[in-house]
Amino acid sequence: MENNSKAKIMGMSKDWFVDEKLMDDIEKKVLYATLENKSIVVSGSAGSGKSLIAVTIAKRVEEKQLGGRMIVVYTKALEEYIREGIKTLNFNCNLTHHEPWKWKSVEKWDANGNRYFVKELNCPHADYFVVDEIQDFSLDDIELFIKSTEKYCCFFGDMAQSVYQKGKITMKQVLDSIPASKNPKAYTLYYNYRLPVGIAKAAQYVGVNLEPFEELKYKSKEKTIPIIVKEDNRSNQISIIADYCKEHISSKTAILVPYKLDVINVCTKLRELGVNCEMKYDVPDPFKEAAKSGKKLNGVPDELFRSVDTLDFSTDNVKVLTYHSSKGLQFQTVFLPWINQNPQYAGEMRTPLYVAMTRTYRDLIILHQGYLPYPLSTIPKELYKTKMTNSIEDK
Repeated sequence: MENNSKAKIMGMSKDWFVDEKLMDDIEKKVLYATLENKSIVVSGSAGSGKSLIAVTIAKRVEEKQLGGRMIVVYTKALEEYIREGIKTLNFNCNLTHHEPWKWKSVEKWDANGNRYFVKELNCPHADYFVVDEIQDFSLDDIELFIKSTEKYCCFFGDMAQSVYQKGKITMKQVLDSIPASKNPKAYTLYYNYRLPVGIAKAAQYVGVNLEPFEELKYKSKEKTIPIIVKEDNRSNQISIIADYCKEHISSKTAILVPYKLDVINVCTKLRELGVNCEMKYDVPDPFKEAAKSGKKLNGVPDELFRSVDTLDFSTDNVKVLTYHSSKGLQFQTVFLPWINQNPQYAGEMRTPLYVAMTRTYRDLIILHQGYLPYPLSTIPKELYKTKMTNSIEDK
């Protein structure tokens, strides 16, 4: 598969190279703006190449010896993904996710000689700040980024993918936060190079406050459409996924689930079926509170009180993450199992579901129990298939 204006997307280590001769005018302006002493705020939909351009800007700053570079993202998973890109492009850059950039743990001692730790602001400075998924940060965070920027800042985001920031911000607010002395400019990436148009059409019925659909925006040559399969047995759903993974060992496959405990359960079942998988599991908040108070939750295994992150984007192992943790990532094949009649799909889980649906650059397979819940039920039936072939590549 080859896109019209990007290098081949053939896996995690192959999608970081930019051919400027194939870039459109807006992309070139974004790429060179920071080198021309501008701060930038860049909007772009899922698949428009925001992360790719963000990393490329950091590389260009190094090549031109303009100063120190810092890339900050919101999630640990996106940090690890971008780290693989930096390694592929072979340049040096400070990279971190939100929590360790903002906070540091400081050792203290009380009057009785007992040691304890407190959180204090960290916020290391850099000449150039590149922040991806800016919509998930608060305005206070953005102010800290700007204060920590010695020269120019580059902020990339998409309001339609805001899943962490409850008090929604706008890209105009982000732009207005940057002082005139840093010469802020706003750009919008128009074309979408990753998402197959057939999947984009279906996702349009799920996302919230999206721009009107324009088919001409989508440049991927992939002709795939979603596959939505009803399978009421949850174990059978994982068996279907395991069979696919065994057939396609070298494909970049992700299984995205709504809740943290689902990550553990899916990964456990896959391993029982002989599938190598990696996961990112964060201890759910109720478990954290129980651990702090010393309470024992009946029937909850000890391992669920320990966070686990085995993601390695240099391998072909299946990745298992929550919808939230998948932000900014991309995979050849994305499975969304265990979809049910949970009313949260129409509420707080709606935008995360949209994010999960748009992580693929080829295949999207949704496995559900019972009737298809809203808003998935609003997708016209002619926009998806209801059966998997022996090889979903045989469309």
